[in-house]
Order: sequence, then structure tokens, then C-alpha cells
Amino acid sequence: MGNRRGVGRRRKADIDRHCDPPPAEMVPSRADQLDYIADMVQELKAMSARANYPALTKLLELAYQEAAKHRRAG
Repeated sequence: MGNRRGVGRRRKADIDRHCDPPPAEMVPSRADQLDYIADMVQELKAMSARANYPALTKLLELAYQEAAKHRRAG
């Protein structure tokens, strides 16, 4: 069969070498990234609460607060 791991790495290396980076206007800002992370964490928190996982819900609340803190700090 061959080494599947090596094949994947070569393909990724080929792609990286032949692709230009996205234009600067397409790269999200740090603030946008933190907003997105906070939104996703909120969704996960709601899902874990509905599924009755209180410890996970509390951890996700902490993650949300951390993302919000970094967002405010700029």
C-alpha cells in the first residue's frame, strides 16, 4: 500500500507551493477572528446546555469570556 502519510504531505506541499496567499482584504482581522470564535463558543455552549452537560457548559462559558476579553483588549 505505501505510506499514506507521506503522500498527504507531498500533496499539501505541492498545493502550498503553487497557491498564492489570499489578498490582504480577504484575511480576517484579529477582531473578526475573535468575534467568530466567541460566536462559535456560544453555539457550543448552548448545545452542551441543551444536552445537559453542565461542566462542559461552564468551560465553554469561560472560553467565551476569554475570547470577549481579548476582543475588548483589541
